[in-house]
Amino acid sequence: MPTFTVHAQALLARHAAFAVFALAVGCAPADAAVGVARIAATAAAGPITVFYATAAAPATVQRGPFTFSLAEDGAPVRGNGRLVVVSHGSGGSPWVHADLARALVDAGFVVAFPEHHRDSTRDP
Repeated sequence: MPTFTVHAQALLARHAAFAVFALAVGCAPADAAVGVARIAATAAAGPITVFYATAAAPATVQRGPFTFSLAEDGAPVRGNGRLVVVSHGSGGSPWVHADLARALVDAGFVVAFPEHHRDSTRDP
């Protein structure tokens, strides 16, 4: 099987797992904070940063030159059941899109940023 097909299948399987996660947490309460979790990289794909609504207390989180108020690994609360997958762009990272992620989470979405394999700030 060509390498691209193996990588594509692995990525599709991971996206399907996120869809299940999004449906499981199903609109976010108005007082919900933004949670963030990271799904570890595999041999075929980079890590995935996931933003979601949580009742957990946020704390100051530093990522590179950016500072955020996020609840790391906080338990998710029910959203609208929809998942948005965002590409960070060539040579990018999810952190430059944190405001977009926050707005989408406030609207009830779970937001996933898969890190591009060999095309991100960590792996140019």
